[in-house]
Amino acid sequence: MSARCRGEKFFALTWVDTLVNPYHEFLDLRGEMNKILARIPSLVVITLIFAAVFIRFGHFGSEDEAQVCTLSVEDIKPVIGDVTKVEKDDDSCVFAVFGQSGEPEAKAVSVLPGEDNPGGYGGKIRIAVILDLNDKVLGVRPVHHNETGSFIEMLTNKGFFDSWKGHTAKEALNKDVDTITGATMSTRAVISMVRSNLSTYTGKKSEVKKEMEIPFVRIGVLAVLIFALLSCFFPAKFRKFRTAMLVFSVIFMGFLGGKSLSLALFSGWLHNGVSSEMWDSLLITGAAILVPFFAGKNFYCTALCPMGALQELFCKIPVKKFCVPKKVSDILLKLKPVYLYVLLGLMILGTVEDFSPFEPFSAFQFKAAGMITLIIAGLTLFASVFISKPWCRYFCPTGELIDSIRRVEMTIGGKKNAVSKSVKPDPCGCDCDNGCGSENGEKNA
Repeated sequence: MSARCRGEKFFALTWVDTLVNPYHEFLDLRGEMNKILARIPSLVVITLIFAAVFIRFGHFGSEDEAQVCTLSVEDIKPVIGDVTKVEKDDDSCVFAVFGQSGEPEAKAVSVLPGEDNPGGYGGKIRIAVILDLNDKVLGVRPVHHNETGSFIEMLTNKGFFDSWKGHTAKEALNKDVDTITGATMSTRAVISMVRSNLSTYTGKKSEVKKEMEIPFVRIGVLAVLIFALLSCFFPAKFRKFRTAMLVFSVIFMGFLGGKSLSLALFSGWLHNGVSSEMWDSLLITGAAILVPFFAGKNFYCTALCPMGALQELFCKIPVKKFCVPKKVSDILLKLKPVYLYVLLGLMILGTVEDFSPFEPFSAFQFKAAGMITLIIAGLTLFASVFISKPWCRYFCPTGELIDSIRRVEMTIGGKKNAVSKSVKPDPCGCDCDNGCGSENGEKNA
C-alpha cells in the first residue's frame, strides 16, 4: 500500500473515531447512571428501615426535648446519702431535697440543655447542681447523658465534679474550671451546663469570658473524610497517599476526635436520640452507609476507621507474617455475624447500658477507657503485627453491621456480594492477606 493510501486510511479512521468515541463515552455514562438509578429503590428501603428503628426507639434533635425537668432520689444520693424525697418548686427547675427528718435539707437545680450549651461526645449532658440551705455547692452530678460509664467514672475519680464544691452559688457561677485533656468536648459541656444551672438559680449571668474555640479537630475530621472519599472514587491517583491518610485517620478520627463508629455510639442514639452537636458523626455514618451503594466498597472500614488504620500501620512493621488456618478462619467468619446479632439483641432489649467494652474503639480516649477495652485493643494491635487486621476481618460487629447493609442492598438489587479475589487461602490451607489489609488487599468477609 502506498504512503498516500495509508495516509488516507489513517485519516478516515481518525475521522470515524472522532465521531464514534463521544457516542461510546455517552453510552458508558448512561450505563453508569442506569446502575445508580437501579440502586435508588434499595436505598429507599434501607432508609425507611433506619427511620422506622429511630422512630420506634429514639428521637431526633436534642435528646432532652422529649423530657421534662425532673430529678429523682437516685440522682441526689451520690451527694446526700440519706435523701428520702425530691420535690419540684412550681414550674422552675429548682427542687427541694428532703432528708430523714422530713424537712428540706438541701436544694438542687437541673435545667434542660439549651442551644447555647455544647454537647459532649455523646451529645447533650444534663447536670444537677446540689446546694445546701446556705447556697453552698455540695456537689455536681450528671443525671442524663450518652457518655460511657467508664468516662463518667474517670471524671469522678479525677475530682472534676468536685471543682465547684464548697463555693457559694455566685462564686461557683464565675469559677473558671479547666477542661481535661483528652476529654475536652465532654468536660466543656459539663462546665457549660453547671453555669446554666447556676445562672438560672441566681438569676445572673456568668462573668467568665468564653474562649474563642477553633474547631481544629472537626476541620481535621472533615479533611480526612473528604480525602478518604477521593481515595475511594479515584484510587489510582490517591493510592500513593494512603499511608498519610491512615496516619491522619488515627490522629483525627481516633485520638483527637474520637469519631469512631461503634455499637456504643449507635446504642446511645437508639435509646437517647441524636443531638445536632454530633453532626460530624452523622455525616460519617451517612457516608459509611451511602458510599458503598455507589462505589461497591465497604468505604468506612477500608478508609476511615481509625482502628482499622492503626492495624494496617502495625502490619507494615517488617516482620514475618502468619497465616490463619483455613478451618479456624472459617469458624471465626461464621461467628462474626453471631456476635453482632447477640449485641444487637441486647441493644434493642436495653439490657446493656455500656457497649464500649465489647469493642476496642474507646481505647483512643485511653484515659476514660475501661480495662477490658484496653486489653482488647492491645491484643488486637499486637496480633496486627503478624496477621492482617484481625479485628476487622474476624470480630468487628460494627464493620459487620455496615457490610450487612451493603449485602442487603445487593440482595435487593439482585446482585451478588463481590468478594475481593486478592485474598485467597494459600496451598497449605491458610487464610492470608499479604497486602496488610490495604485498599487492594482488603477482604470483604
